[in-house]
Amino acid sequence: MEEEINKLEKEATIKILEVDNLKDLQDVKVEYLGKKGKITEILKTMGSVEPEKRPQMGKIVNIAKDLIASSIEEKETKLKKEEIQRKLESEKIDVTLPSSKNVIGSKHPLNRIIEQIEDLFVSMGYDVAKGPELETDEYCFERLNLPKGHPARDMQDSFYIS
Repeated sequence: MEEEINKLEKEATIKILEVDNLKDLQDVKVEYLGKKGKITEILKTMGSVEPEKRPQMGKIVNIAKDLIASSIEEKETKLKKEEIQRKLESEKIDVTLPSSKNVIGSKHPLNRIIEQIEDLFVSMGYDVAKGPELETDEYCFERLNLPKGHPARDMQDSFYIS
């Protein structure tokens, strides 16, 4: 029985050393330490061992189990470190590159519609003329032939500035 345990221990150690990813390592762990694993099967057969040899056999099995578990943990930490290192190498950021400009905000919906309407009229052959925001009295009333007493010239209907 002791030879079988030593053989399992060596076999497990070799498999653990050959593993190169976490999934395969998990499979090895289940194969040897899982509920239906090889070491667990040996522990289940401890009842058939002679009573005076049980403590010694239990000690040997537990040492083998602990050795396999510790080598699996070491390999797992090593594989995780390697995976992190690979991720760091593949995801390098070049801080010397110029940053991309973030576009903040957008045009007001009414301004978009005004531009669309302007584009429509320009496509039909019209011109977009931009003029002053304030007009003189002459252009607002005189050239339109509105007399001095006309109601449109009232102070409350028009803004007069000097």
